[in-house]
Amino acid sequence: MWPLPPDTDMGDPIDEDPADGKKGQRRKAATIVPVGPVGPAGAEEHVTSAGKGEVLRGLMRKIEKTWIYVGKDIFAGRKPDMNAIARESENLSTLAKKATGLVPAKFPSDGTEFDRMIGDLAAAAADLSSAARGTDAAKVAADYHQATYNSCTRCHLKFRFGSAQDLAKYPAVGK
Repeated sequence: MWPLPPDTDMGDPIDEDPADGKKGQRRKAATIVPVGPVGPAGAEEHVTSAGKGEVLRGLMRKIEKTWIYVGKDIFAGRKPDMNAIARESENLSTLAKKATGLVPAKFPSDGTEFDRMIGDLAAAAADLSSAARGTDAAKVAADYHQATYNSCTRCHLKFRFGSAQDLAKYPAVGK
């Protein structure tokens, strides 16, 4: 269930032989969204402060796509492919770590909080990856929902939409 055009080369295929032994639909790695004008991963180290916004936007696009793919795998109405979820979640953790230090320009004084929230996302994705290496699909779904609220929703309230300067009104759950 991947909305990818079949004729595009967007990374290495994953899960050609899923753990359950059934041939699944060919899927591509979650690193399918281009970073943008700054180039591929690793380019952010060479970007001036003026270009950090573009790097952050590119990373957030990749994080979003990866998160959606993980969610589609978890809630597709079929047995989730835990191997794919684990790999995609690990990729998400790596992407999140790359956003450290790239606080949005509107919030220069909130860099520490932004980095903490990005670190929480990286940790939540790593936890989701660990959970997916097990066999408890309900735990994986619960971890996904918890990370969505604790990391994505809360961070977007402050740093994307600017609608909540004090996140104490929206405390993290399950911690």
